[in-house]
Amino acid sequence: MKRILLLLALIFFSPLAFAGTPNPIIAIYGGANAQSQERAPAIGVDVYYPSIDWYQTPSWLATMTQKAHERGIKVYPSLASAYDAAEGKPTPFAAEHPEFWEKRKNGSLLNSGDAFNLSWGYHQVRQYKVEAFTRLVKESGVDGILLDYTRFFGNDSGYSPIIVDAFKAKTGRDPMKIPNDDPQWVQFRADYVTDFVRDLKISLATLGRKVELIACVNPEPDLCKSNNLQDWKGWLDQGLIDGVTVMVYERDTNNTMGRVRIARDAIAGRVPLIAMICPEYDNLPTPQLLIEGSRKALRAGADGVAFYHEGSVIRLNLWDAIGEVAHWDLKKIQCEGVNLLLNSGFDQDLQAWAVGSGKGVQIVDKALRMELPSSDGIRQVIDRGLIEQGTAIEFSAKAKLESGAPAELVAEITLTFNGPRQNAHYRVPMSLRPGESEQELSADVNLADSKNLKSIEFYLYPAKGDGACVLDDLSLKIMPKVVSQDQFAVSTTQAIDPPDGMNIARGRVVRGTSFWENGFEYDNAVDGDLSSENYGKGAAWHSQRPAINQSITIYLDRPYRITKIRLLNSSAMSAYRTDQYKIEVSADGKNFHQVAAGRLPDDGTTWIEIKLPPTPAKLIRFTGVRGFNPDYAVGLKEIEVY
Repeated sequence: MKRILLLLALIFFSPLAFAGTPNPIIAIYGGANAQSQERAPAIGVDVYYPSIDWYQTPSWLATMTQKAHERGIKVYPSLASAYDAAEGKPTPFAAEHPEFWEKRKNGSLLNSGDAFNLSWGYHQVRQYKVEAFTRLVKESGVDGILLDYTRFFGNDSGYSPIIVDAFKAKTGRDPMKIPNDDPQWVQFRADYVTDFVRDLKISLATLGRKVELIACVNPEPDLCKSNNLQDWKGWLDQGLIDGVTVMVYERDTNNTMGRVRIARDAIAGRVPLIAMICPEYDNLPTPQLLIEGSRKALRAGADGVAFYHEGSVIRLNLWDAIGEVAHWDLKKIQCEGVNLLLNSGFDQDLQAWAVGSGKGVQIVDKALRMELPSSDGIRQVIDRGLIEQGTAIEFSAKAKLESGAPAELVAEITLTFNGPRQNAHYRVPMSLRPGESEQELSADVNLADSKNLKSIEFYLYPAKGDGACVLDDLSLKIMPKVVSQDQFAVSTTQAIDPPDGMNIARGRVVRGTSFWENGFEYDNAVDGDLSSENYGKGAAWHSQRPAINQSITIYLDRPYRITKIRLLNSSAMSAYRTDQYKIEVSADGKNFHQVAAGRLPDDGTTWIEIKLPPTPAKLIRFTGVRGFNPDYAVGLKEIEVY
């Protein structure tokens, strides 16, 4: 029944057709592999996105498409529209027309390295691509196209003479004298890409059958336009695309929820939204984590989930997990509360958890083992993806004691709100009974204002007992429950002096604006690892581009009066180092004030020490105001606080 309903729905690929579909749309990036063709139909896959070079139709595509259709699966080849080369070799058309190569603002051509791009400004280029795409669809019988890389290579490109001269003629302004992100200049260049999409839509309509265009894009339409001159929301407004697939390749599934919600709001139900998540690159490499990512993407409003890519699905044996997602009730998933704790089953060791010194805390058989009593516990801060509405924070976990005496665990929960509402602090004791193989822990605290909730700080630690306890399947949800406002509430802790010589930032929760890739995350800046190997991977924080106003925020375990901060710049080349910086602190998570600013040396070996008068701080924010290469990244190998 699922297959029949989805096949009928996918014929039109419209919001109306999908309204009656009970299950999520399931797509695999790939489909050419023999194992995919065997397993995908059996578990409920609806769509293939095979990645191909579009310059000429591959001989196997028509055969693959026919087999897929026989199994009720549609095929949308992923075509990297902006690339005019394969494996570093220009297409014959590109090689024959050097006058069409795109230019960056500095005058360099986009015909080498990672970017081979003919200018969208030339109608001959757009026509060449439209004809190639149309021919591919006609010869292969595919159902449509997944428009990938249908954009410029950054907002510092699009400076070919034909575009620059046309802008001057229309506006009287010189693009060489205005910023790359000038809104009028951005829109002018983006319109050339839109012209290509429109021309392609018209051309495909001549084939005598419905051929669908699916935009493969990042979820934030404003950033797509400002950064890459890709106006996918404009394509949608003009009726040029039939669906949107957003790429959310990350392990922070709460961030996935927030980003998918942005795309959902932009689409407003006009076409289906598919969230493409990624088990590759150590993002969601286990069945449990892949299910978590899928659930949160659907909860945020996606109509389906795509999995990038089939090679990872095969290598990690994730078919059964995808099959489970394929048979979910979509409406039910979109109404359920979701677990906001990352890596809640400890599938990735202690990834996403801060453990302070780590004393007495370890992972055994994908479960958390904590010695009783312990000097430290585990922490997370949830500061993104808070899209749900409710009246309570619900905590639960599975637990067992390894000793014969009773024990007590404590969950401390701090809620920070946007606006004038005061923070809320709760201390929830939970008893562990001896002699039971496993017991359920649970606790609820009041959530007065979920609409303006800014962050949830969660801390779990053993307070009483001997031996050790084992915990698994931790959960923290926003739920519609009635809870006493005063239950478990505690007062704000006053700032104290830290022990002499103790680095109170070590092993704490760190959040931030961005990180370069897995291996350069925020918490590397407080892990004590000063390695310089492989650009400092695993030992340093590097931001994403641009190297301007990127920050990390350290959540101390309690308010302290701090007097000294030490900084060590990234050990990688200048492109990853911070030049200008500032440091701000907050005692309440709401109001920050600056306590230091300056410049870091262009090396990764010289420590900078900052002396302060005793200053109350619960949160410490380091901002790389500017990097040595503003077009690249800022970084920090280590920050210590005393």
